Amino acid sequence: MPCLSLFLAACVHSRLSTSILWIRSANCLLTVSLPALERTFLGYLRTSIGLSIVAVIISQLFRLEHNTTPNKTFGFFILGTPLACLCIGAAIVVLLLGAYRLWRQQNAMLRGKVHAGGWEINAIGLTVLLIILTLFVLILAVDISKDVDGQT
Repeated sequence: MPCLSLFLAACVHSRLSTSILWIRSANCLLTVSLPALERTFLGYLRTSIGLSIVAVIISQLFRLEHNTTPNKTFGFFILGTPLACLCIGAAIVVLLLGAYRLWRQQNAMLRGKVHAGGWEINAIGLTVLLIILTLFVLILAVDISKDVDGQT
């Protein structure tokens, strides 16, 4: 409770400025911009959940085969599980990168700095692009394979 009263007193004293505000009092460190870091992490979490949902959709839709005897070597039925695992793995990586970025931003704020951009954002964008390209190429290859075999 002493931290809260110090925080309110500091806000009134600084006239509710929007700059980062640090208050140190017996193991108490409050920052005004902490919700911004939480929103950033929630953005990474949202992206991770989106990739997980794509994994479930791929897993379910690739199991639906209109042939009674699906191709046992190369087809939608066979590719569904590995592609879903790829998306789940990417979702885990995105969540771990979000946690790392949150930790890195908190440490930078303690030093009075901020990191804008970074390699994490580029890595996530490249990963999602590679997953989309992989899905496109494999779906196209299965479709071409079915056309060559004469299946519908």
